[in-house]
Amino acid sequence: MTLTAVDLADRPRDPSLPLHQRINCECQSVIMPGVIAAATRALPTHVRGSKVKAVVEVVFPRIAEAEFGANDTPGLHFLSLAGSLVMARRR
Repeated sequence: MTLTAVDLADRPRDPSLPLHQRINCECQSVIMPGVIAAATRALPTHVRGSKVKAVVEVVFPRIAEAEFGANDTPGLHFLSLAGSLVMARRR
């Protein structure tokens, strides 16, 4: 199995991408509210004493890159935030 390096773009023709990936780029950036939410489901929470275990599952292409990203772009770590919100509601 051959692993291929992947560069993550922040937007089409992202200036931080290598030149060969920016030239003739035909990428599009489209805001699609609710798409990831529709692919997200919260599994049952388990409360034991003062501890809560919550599992949020998302089946979506490249979701790991969207969660962790390659920089400090706002909106990263949204799944961690979702888990924190679920746990806060259970208190």
